[in-house]
Amino acid sequence: MPASEVLAVVQWLTARGATYQVYGGWAVDALVGRQTRAHGDLDVFVDATAMPDLLT
Repeated sequence: MPASEVLAVVQWLTARGATYQVYGGWAVDALVGRQTRAHGDLDVFVDATAMPDLLT
């Protein structure tokens, strides 16, 4: 999963006011400040109360 897609997902969640948390490999890379390896996916927790709006 390229960084551009991660940014698009994060921007989409932020624009909708969702509370979320990135974890896993991309979270580590965010803390390091650079992409350290290729990632096949994005691990993200989303607050359950935001789900109805996000699914719409």
